[in-house]
Amino acid sequence: MTRPSFDRAPGEWWQILLAAGTLHLAPPIVDILQLYVLCLLASPAIFWLLRRRLLLPLLTASWTLWWIQQVHPYSFSLQPLDRAHPYFVFSTWQILYVHGVAAGYHKDKLAKTWKRLPKIPVLLGMLAIVIAALVTAHFDLQLGTWPQKVQDRALWLLLTDRSINGPIRLVTLLGLFSLMFMAVDRFMLVDGEKRSFI
Repeated sequence: MTRPSFDRAPGEWWQILLAAGTLHLAPPIVDILQLYVLCLLASPAIFWLLRRRLLLPLLTASWTLWWIQQVHPYSFSLQPLDRAHPYFVFSTWQILYVHGVAAGYHKDKLAKTWKRLPKIPVLLGMLAIVIAALVTAHFDLQLGTWPQKVQDRALWLLLTDRSINGPIRLVTLLGLFSLMFMAVDRFMLVDGEKRSFI
C-alpha cells in the first residue's frame, strides 16, 4: 500500500529504500522534506561563514546557486524516483533559508536599519506587492486565459514557477515576509506588554 503518497509503488522495494536513503524519494508535490534535510546539512558551513564574518561570500554563493538554477534548471537537483524534478529544489529555495539565517545572525544591525526606514512607504510598497500577487494568482489559476500568448505564458511560468523560485516569486515572498514581520513587530505581546520583535 503506497497511498496517499503514491498511486502505485514507484519501484521495487530495494529501489524505494535506496531512493529514500539518497533523497530521491518524496511524496508528490510535497517534497519539502528533501529541502529541509539539505538545508540542515548546509547549516554548519553557513554558521562557519557567519562566525568568520564572511557574509558577502555566503550571500554570493547563495545567489550563484539560485542563478545557476535559473539558467540551467535542475542541474544540481536530486531527481525524484517518480518524476522529472523536485518541486522544492535546494539550489533555489536555499536562498530563503540562507538569508533568513543571516538576518537572524545579524538581527541587531538589521534592527537599527529597520528603525530608520520610513514605515508608511515600506508598508504601502509591500502591500502593493502582495495585492498584485493575489490578483495575478487569481488570473494565473485560470490556466490558458492569462497571459493570452503562448510565449508570454511560458515566460510567466519561468518567472513564477515554484520549483525554480523565479524572480517574481522572490519579490512576492519579500513583500509577504516583510508584511508578516511588520505585523508581528507591531502587535507582539510578551507577558501582556507590547514588545518589539527585534
